[in-house]
Amino acid sequence: MSMEITRRGFFAKAGAVALVGPAAIVAGATSAGATQQEVETFFNAGFNYCQAEKLGMYWNMSTWDAKANGGAKILRGETKYLRQAIRKAAKRFNCSTTGFNYRDSEQLAEFWKHA
Repeated sequence: MSMEITRRGFFAKAGAVALVGPAAIVAGATSAGATQQEVETFFNAGFNYCQAEKLGMYWNMSTWDAKANGGAKILRGETKYLRQAIRKAAKRFNCSTTGFNYRDSEQLAEFWKHA
């Protein structure tokens, strides 16, 4: 039996690597490697929890890991790629949060006082 790789076999393996490759690279950022600095960097850059939640679903990782991975990308100067991932994730996934924040609840409480 020959060890020679056929053209068809080569492209089949290359296609499998191409499909798994990006997920494997992203999956490298785990809770063990996640730092508070990376998470804070994510939020300080103007991104929010809903975007992190969508990224987590898109990258197949926890929301915490997605925040840390996003912050790491910002620290490496890869904000362009982070924004692209957020756009793709936003097209595929919804947030479980309502999008309201604490300030919104204060305004709603004030409204109900006067209603």
